This record gives sequence, C-alpha cells and structure tokens, in this order.
Amino acid sequence: MARKRKVTASELTQASAEQLMDDLQTVLEDAEALLSATTGQAGERIQQVRARAEETVRAVRDRLASAQDEVTRRAREALDDADEYVRENPWQAMGIAAGVAFLVGLLAGRR
Repeated sequence: MARKRKVTASELTQASAEQLMDDLQTVLEDAEALLSATTGQAGERIQQVRARAEETVRAVRDRLASAQDEVTRRAREALDDADEYVRENPWQAMGIAAGVAFLVGLLAGRR
C-alpha cells in the first residue's frame, strides 16, 4: 500500500505564490487580448486609452517578471524559517497550534 506524502507548509505557500503569479499572468494576457480586439476602433479618445493601457500592461509585465522570483524566494525563506523553528521547538509549536485551535473553536461556537 502506497503512503501519501505529506505536503509541507512551504510547498503550500509556494503553490499559492505560483497561483497568484499565474492569475496575474492571465489578467495581463486578457488585457492584451482586449487591446488587440480594439485595434481597429477609431477615435482620439479610444486611441489615448489604448496607448495608456498598452503602456500599463508593459510596465506591469516587467514588474511581474522581476517580482515573481523575489516573492517566491522570500516565501520559501519564511517557510524554511518556520519549519526550522517547529523542528527545534516542537512542543511550543504544538502549544501555539492548540491555542489557535481553541480560539477558532470559541469563535465558531459563538455563531
């Protein structure tokens, strides 16, 4: 019987950061598609809005590309630190988790 591998907190946060970056990438692609769809539209106002939108999409794409690695690195470092703390202080970590669970239980019981 195959054992399931436990997913660590760092893997979950890494997955969340990657999902956020994927979602931002999708928004940028949708914005670019919208800009392409309005290429034939005439009018000075539309051209101004398109030019501003194109500039914004370019800037966001550049920032997203540079921030993606930094966010991933910082999340990984924070989770590695938390993992190290839990490994060095397992009883304290269990106490903290029990306290949080108790508070959540109290709040849920009030509803």
